[in-house]
Amino acid sequence: MLESEIQLLEANVENELAEARSAENYDVVESLEELETQIQELVGEAALLSIDDVTDDRFKLEDKKRRFAQALHLRTSGKKLHQAKTEYLRAKQEVMELVNATGNDKERHQLAELLARDHAVVNSTNPTKVQAATSAFEMIRFQILGRMPEFLVGLFEHLVERRASMNDELQAKNLIENGKRHIAEQSWDDLRQIVGRLWSLLPEPEQQAKEFRYITGIV
Repeated sequence: MLESEIQLLEANVENELAEARSAENYDVVESLEELETQIQELVGEAALLSIDDVTDDRFKLEDKKRRFAQALHLRTSGKKLHQAKTEYLRAKQEVMELVNATGNDKERHQLAELLARDHAVVNSTNPTKVQAATSAFEMIRFQILGRMPEFLVGLFEHLVERRASMNDELQAKNLIENGKRHIAEQSWDDLRQIVGRLWSLLPEPEQQAKEFRYITGIV
């Protein structure tokens, strides 16, 4: 098990290295290459242990593994923060444009509250805090998009394409027929409900897919 955990750590380093090289982030590449070499040596040491080895060597390897895992986290935490802030700035800009174009008084107030906290988010070093702020912008985004017929129709059609993976085929079929009727009658509030119910029939991994985030507003 210890050997498998070390091999998994090695695979994680390789994945991070590939991303850093692709992004031409050479400082991170150099740091990760050094760590990769150390972990490869650790893989070799683990391979020499016997299954029933309970000597200090085993505990030393476990300690090294923990330290290398912490080192990997430290070397890549900056990347996660950068990604989170990039998503935040994108969501903020899109929502500001949407609210200015078609937002109501409630949404303008919600946007103002978020913008009042903008400085704290932009200067935060906590990716989770930044992601939470992004989710708040996406909630406003979906509120507005959910009133737009073209968005609802497009989302409905995309869900129809996923009907084969839905958990209740008969219910999905009935909902789709009702959805088509609502589109013909331009009953957008009813179509919005159909979209939500179809989404709920998807397997959970598909519900969390990026393409469906606008349904829940969750990033």
